[in-house]
Amino acid sequence: MLDETRAEGAQRRPGSWPVAVTEAAAATALACQEATGAAGSPAQDDPAAGQDDTPAHDGGPVADEEPVPDEERSGKGFDYGPFAVIDGRRRAHLASGKVIPCPATSVRELVTWAADRPFGTPRLHPSGKDGDPLIVLTADAVRALGLPDREDGEERALPVDHPVIADLAAHGWEMPQRGNKPWFSAWVRIFQRVQRGRRSVQLAILPWGALTTGGWPLPVDPDTRRPASTVPDVVRFLSIYSDRVMTPVSSTAVTGQELMSALRPATRAWRDEGSGKVRSKWLEGALHLPVDPAPAEATRDHPLAAGRDEKDPAQVLQEEALKWWRMPTEEERQLPFVVGLDTMLAFFAACNATPMGTCAPYEVQQPAFDKKVPGSWLEDLSGVPTDPLLPSPFTPDGSRPTGWAWYETHTIALAAELGHTPRPMRGYLRPSEKQARAMGIAPHPDRYDDRRPDAGPVPPFGQVPYLKPWYEHLNAAYMETMTCLGAVTHPDGTPLTPPEFLQAMARMQEPTFRAEHPTDLLVLKAIKQTIKGAIGKYRQGPQDYGRRAEGTNARWKALDRPDWRPDHRAAILARYRAVMNRKLIATAKAIGARPLAVNTDCIVFASPVPDILWLTGHKSGFTVGPNPGRVKLEGVQSMDWYLQVAELNKNPASRIKDGRTDAAWEGK
Repeated sequence: MLDETRAEGAQRRPGSWPVAVTEAAAATALACQEATGAAGSPAQDDPAAGQDDTPAHDGGPVADEEPVPDEERSGKGFDYGPFAVIDGRRRAHLASGKVIPCPATSVRELVTWAADRPFGTPRLHPSGKDGDPLIVLTADAVRALGLPDREDGEERALPVDHPVIADLAAHGWEMPQRGNKPWFSAWVRIFQRVQRGRRSVQLAILPWGALTTGGWPLPVDPDTRRPASTVPDVVRFLSIYSDRVMTPVSSTAVTGQELMSALRPATRAWRDEGSGKVRSKWLEGALHLPVDPAPAEATRDHPLAAGRDEKDPAQVLQEEALKWWRMPTEEERQLPFVVGLDTMLAFFAACNATPMGTCAPYEVQQPAFDKKVPGSWLEDLSGVPTDPLLPSPFTPDGSRPTGWAWYETHTIALAAELGHTPRPMRGYLRPSEKQARAMGIAPHPDRYDDRRPDAGPVPPFGQVPYLKPWYEHLNAAYMETMTCLGAVTHPDGTPLTPPEFLQAMARMQEPTFRAEHPTDLLVLKAIKQTIKGAIGKYRQGPQDYGRRAEGTNARWKALDRPDWRPDHRAAILARYRAVMNRKLIATAKAIGARPLAVNTDCIVFASPVPDILWLTGHKSGFTVGPNPGRVKLEGVQSMDWYLQVAELNKNPASRIKDGRTDAAWEGK
């Protein structure tokens, strides 16, 4: 069978389309656009999805084009800052600490007032767009403006026949739609169309769950489940988060996703010297239009996954986090302790400089493996020799591969380092134009965006370290927050030593410390949720199982976003797993220590002491510290505890922090 596939592939031209790749996504996106074009309100799954996308990169003008000056596209300042928190006494609390009057008595008057004042944030990229003002409504403000102080429990949005929606519509204000109906939710963006764009205001309604759900960490009253933060608490939190990350636009996941697009806009503006008109041009290195994944990369609900055996690695790309454990050897059983290493922001660390495709996948038969080309490769790694006391670096459960399977580029590259000579049977690749020429791959047919007819065809090839600016931006926010919490440097600026860092991390769990640093701890949690949620949105699943009459593998709205990219998520997970396995191998070579268990970012070792420092600091191994990818102590337990948990057939790495051993198990 494999020989027949190879023979068939040898006669096919490299670069042929995967079945249904890209065309279905483009057709659905165009249909949605036409369906909502008259009203001008894009239907969307969440409040921030479907906005004008301006994703991107540092691109200069071509020879005969002149960029549009900034002042032509943005004439107002932002003296009031990024947001205002409105209380029940018609006062607006600004990020600067100032309090100004807000005379609005209705939602329509409120958004008009906000849009006419210097709220907002400057763009994060020269070709991006300025951030909209965020207006946060407290429970008292909600009642004063004629809104219910709780969202509709079933719809989670304002009823479509509510007078507030009618008043907004009567004065030319629009909002996102869901199911062709106005969607006024806890995070609603209300906008008016104006010449050369639109003006818009983002609302966040606290009693409806904004900033307390969707990944946001502000506390709620345990009895009433109502927001427990005071207005100054909210202002302090938003001031720091907006300054270090960006102004929130919805859940932490959507905010993280919007940050990706803000840092890599899809187009840049230029002026046609002949006509004087402002036009758009695609920016290389951005995500331009929605594309379907390769069949093996598709999630189980995707149309391309219909009829697929989800347990067959030769049909499904299974690049996931490692979860594995084993029984200790007799020598390891003599050690009194087990210690857990926790990797700081494990997946986030793998985002830095990881090459990712920006184009649709190209199907290539028997491609020559190139570790610089992102994509999925059908390869047999069952013969690669590995240490029997280490997890296999090629599977998410640590078991040895048994035959042909799909792997992301980083996994194949690791196999090559271990002595394997890659001979992939097939690949779905996303090369640069130069790489495509070298591999003999012909470009896909031209694709255009009807919303930007003057932008020309979308670049057919492309791969860049897409998340590098996102990583650098969020890493700066994270490290600044950790510095404020005393986990990076001494007050005089000298770095903490590894023992001092471990002490600082332990101090963060003390009630006294947490009471003294509530805002920075909340910001730290929000940054982590922003990272985690945005990576998860790369393969967001359907949220309407009960209403999908078309069937299990019918399309859903998230597939029509350019940033629905399960291949990006696979690259992140594969790179993290490869890096972790390199460190495990290096540690075993340096001191002979091998892990007993791994649960995503937690690694458990048998230990002679209740400490992790002896496991760190070795060449190419683990390093203690606050930076993403470095490690801290997750927990310490006894060897007897490990054996007790193992007897329950559970992964001890998932419970080493709290030390639970009961049978009523809940995974980490």
